[in-house]
Amino acid sequence: MADHPVLDIIEGTEETHRGLGNLAAMTVLCIKARKCMVTVSPPGCGKSTITNWIQEKHPDAYIKDSITRSSLTTYSDQFNGFTGCMLFDDVGKIDTPWSRVQTLVTMAELIHGHFVSKDAYQIKIDIDDFHGSAVLNIQPSVLAEVMEHPTWHSNLADKSIRYYHLVRATMPTRDGLDVPIDWGLDMTEVEPYNGAPELWHELLEIGLEQWTRPRAIEHCQDLLAAVAAIGRSPAPGDQEATILLDLMRPLTVELEVMQMHGFGSKAVLDVNLLYLLTEFATYRNVTYETIAVDMHMRPRQVAAILGNMIDWYEKIGTNPIKLQPTARLTQLLEKAGLR
Repeated sequence: MADHPVLDIIEGTEETHRGLGNLAAMTVLCIKARKCMVTVSPPGCGKSTITNWIQEKHPDAYIKDSITRSSLTTYSDQFNGFTGCMLFDDVGKIDTPWSRVQTLVTMAELIHGHFVSKDAYQIKIDIDDFHGSAVLNIQPSVLAEVMEHPTWHSNLADKSIRYYHLVRATMPTRDGLDVPIDWGLDMTEVEPYNGAPELWHELLEIGLEQWTRPRAIEHCQDLLAAVAAIGRSPAPGDQEATILLDLMRPLTVELEVMQMHGFGSKAVLDVNLLYLLTEFATYRNVTYETIAVDMHMRPRQVAAILGNMIDWYEKIGTNPIKLQPTARLTQLLEKAGLR
């Protein structure tokens, strides 16, 4: 066994569900830290496997399709003093773009602010002392839709953790994940980080790629405390920081795949680049044909799309033509822990 319970989760997951270890561990940490985690991943990468596992292993977990702000009226009693976990297996299943955005915004605001108070015509909401968490699974195309909404900057970007899980299941199994979770100490029993300053600065650098400085400090501190709590340690040190550094690396994908054309303007997600990253993160040999199988396209359609992405890949050989990442894409993969 590994020498820390978080590493045990990774190791145990990889034994039966290759490629899901880090996602499993990061999901547990976000739940322990009481965060709003948005798992961004193409279909067939194991998001549902992790959601089902958490539902089984968490003492107070609930799977929902959607929860908008107005629907909170029906949850007032349940959410007052709530410390459980809300699971959303596929945000894309929610029926309208408005409901998809509102579900993400509602959970992010509720988790970060711990309360909702609204008294308007025909709607009265009074939720207090909410200390739960949420895991919301979302496909890249749906995230692109959400990012273009005005609430992205004002409500979502700082109050959620976007985890880019870009590895396909190369050896899929119908069996559920059955790795035990020891939820460890209560977070209130853990002291602040007391490890090496350079490790803290590395964590903060990653955090600043998704959040403003105050939120980056807050999220990194809470996640460090979660690693310590899972390990039943009274305070996080160098080991906890090193474990978290490795798990947080996929967060760095966002700064490259998200583009804005003005300060505070709408964010545009490069969905094609996310899918290309997934192919290179998953397979050693990438061709037009392998991408076509995953994307349910003809190889010539793949070639046409990639024709506009020549900064990211190079063609080598013939019959078949193989694709390899450019130095720029290789650097992105390595930074994100995908190579």
